[in-house]
Amino acid sequence: MLIKRLAMTATVAGIMLTSATPAFASTIGVNNSGVAAAADFSWLGQSTIAGAVLYVRDTACDNNDVYAKLTLYTTAGGPVSSGTWINSSGCNTRRVVNLGTLSVAGRLTGVRITACINDFPPDTCVSSGFLDNPNT
Repeated sequence: MLIKRLAMTATVAGIMLTSATPAFASTIGVNNSGVAAAADFSWLGQSTIAGAVLYVRDTACDNNDVYAKLTLYTTAGGPVSSGTWINSSGCNTRRVVNLGTLSVAGRLTGVRITACINDFPPDTCVSSGFLDNPNT
């Protein structure tokens, strides 16, 4: 696993002390007949993910839009959605969405990604397993 180090420094009696907090790179994905979605990001501490990029691909040629969302689970107030990101460009196309840095109140316990086909009410959706935050 890729580990980046963010250094926090303090000077105590003329001595530089460095404390490192690891940032863990992660990928989560899911696919179903007609749609695939994934997200890449790094866990930063107990309440933040950074560098988040979401991908949603239309894998069928059926004239149905596809969409995805990344859900963040927190100890303060329940799940938080990154928003719903639609790919309406058609067959074998991929939409890339830069979500940037996402922070929540309380501890971020983990994430899940959901991919859907806009077909018949209710839409056909599939969700990934829960990915735990390694910092909590």
